[in-house]
Amino acid sequence: MNPNPSPFSTRLSWIALAALLLFFSTVPLPDPLSAPQLAHLILAMGAFPLIIGAMIYFTPTLTRSAPPEGRVRPLPLLALLIGTTALGAVGYHLDLIILAAPGGIILCGTLLHWMNGRSRRCLGDPHPGLNWYQGALIFLLLGLTSILLAHQWPQGWSSLRSIHQQFNIMGFIGLTAIGTLQVFLPTVGGYSDPNTGTRLKQHLPFAVVGTLFLAAGAADIPYCDLLGKALWLVPLLSLAHPCWKNRQKFNPRSGAAFSLLGALWGFIGLVVTGEATTLPYLFYFFLFPLVTGALSHLLPLWWWPGVPTQKRDDAQRFLGGWGAYRLLGFYGAGLVAIWHHDWGGWIGWVTLLSFAGQLLPIRFLTSPNNRVNTSE
Repeated sequence: MNPNPSPFSTRLSWIALAALLLFFSTVPLPDPLSAPQLAHLILAMGAFPLIIGAMIYFTPTLTRSAPPEGRVRPLPLLALLIGTTALGAVGYHLDLIILAAPGGIILCGTLLHWMNGRSRRCLGDPHPGLNWYQGALIFLLLGLTSILLAHQWPQGWSSLRSIHQQFNIMGFIGLTAIGTLQVFLPTVGGYSDPNTGTRLKQHLPFAVVGTLFLAAGAADIPYCDLLGKALWLVPLLSLAHPCWKNRQKFNPRSGAAFSLLGALWGFIGLVVTGEATTLPYLFYFFLFPLVTGALSHLLPLWWWPGVPTQKRDDAQRFLGGWGAYRLLGFYGAGLVAIWHHDWGGWIGWVTLLSFAGQLLPIRFLTSPNNRVNTSE
């Protein structure tokens, strides 16, 4: 992907840095956050605005259209406000759901309408990755609707809350992440995958129906959980296959690509074990490797949009250079968490801190700001 340069990139970089700061809340504290509070701090306030911003950023590329206009640029900030309200609902007063859920529904509807307009004006057919984004937003709509219904119908709270988790994590985050990785892994890994478009078209129904079955399984309908896992494994393993064929591109020195591949394998493991909605496994085996790997490649693009420069290439190599060690750190934190030791949180915290520490000197790279010679 080579998204269109836009001033929106600067705002995205600040949203990404804010998300990283929120991720530090995983460290064990004397008065730790409850699981719902931690989930909404990291997912609703951190991941949600970042995903919305990334969708807006990549949609012009998927539809071969102009950079995002003013009416959608504030949506990531609105997502942060909605996420903050959701955190207030689980941490302070549950009635705030009445504000957070409808706000999220309006945001999703606005973004879907904008995407549909870009799709209709696209020259030729839009990239099939756009359908994964649209599907992810529809699942977020369903997830927000389910928690709003749960608030109005306390007898169904437990089942509807579990459905809400599946729609938000497997539907919204899962579809967004896997749909993006289909294109992003070859881009960052530096290899060609001509079957990407075909897989995106053929396997979206498996992910969609798989998520619906997982939600039904969360509501205690027998065997639906197993069916949902089996269906989700189709797009996941089909994405892993070209990675295996190009495995020479994924080595500890490949930086961001290695981290993204680790996120994919972590997600496969979470789906197989049924722990995709379990904290902190979701963070350590999937979300943190995914976000740090993606930002290793994307932050330099957002800081220096436009034509490729030596400075930008140096920044990507610098940020990605420790990707394999970060992946080991996150996996280690996840394994310690499985053994129910709190100090796993400190491993994850130090690993995140190492990435944050790499961001500090980026602006001081001294390579000349000239175009890379693409003829070599």
